[in-house]
Amino acid sequence: CALAVSDERPVSTQSTGRRNKASSIEKQIVGLLRKGKGSLESARIKTEQLILENGMMEAFEWLQNSFDRITESCQMIATSEDCPKDLFEYVATLSYCWGRLDIREIETVIHQLDRKFRRKWKEENHILQRTPPKIIAALSALPPSRYLSAQKMQEIADKYNLHLSFTMGDLSVGRSSETAKAHRG
Repeated sequence: CALAVSDERPVSTQSTGRRNKASSIEKQIVGLLRKGKGSLESARIKTEQLILENGMMEAFEWLQNSFDRITESCQMIATSEDCPKDLFEYVATLSYCWGRLDIREIETVIHQLDRKFRRKWKEENHILQRTPPKIIAALSALPPSRYLSAQKMQEIADKYNLHLSFTMGDLSVGRSSETAKAHRG
């Protein structure tokens, strides 16, 4: 099978850059939390950014796994008339990411699979409905919930021994920084 995925892992470079970015964002959050209650809103916004970045890293790992699994299955693909059912989730991942992420190998592999299998095979097998929910969530434009943000902020505060705790009220939209309170313990 000659799927045109380069020997380089198509997603690994972006994953490394995203890990560095996530680490930098976490350090910024720690700095904001150390400033106290006046910086909670900024810390919350940065925490949302971190959660989205972590989701993207998971999506990139899953995407790389999908590339790897499809590449490893080249022999099976070459001898099959139809796309093997155990590859549907991996193909769904690539199909969903195509056009949403700037990774040219996605388009190349999808086009090759489309040429290999009969017309409309993806639609007939409801391929996009098989996309893992983590991929859909990671590529969503929606911000994380306040609850998830508060939970992540607490996790970061605990990790750096900041002795802070947060309530949902501390992170409510429209609250001024003077009325938000971080409870010191």
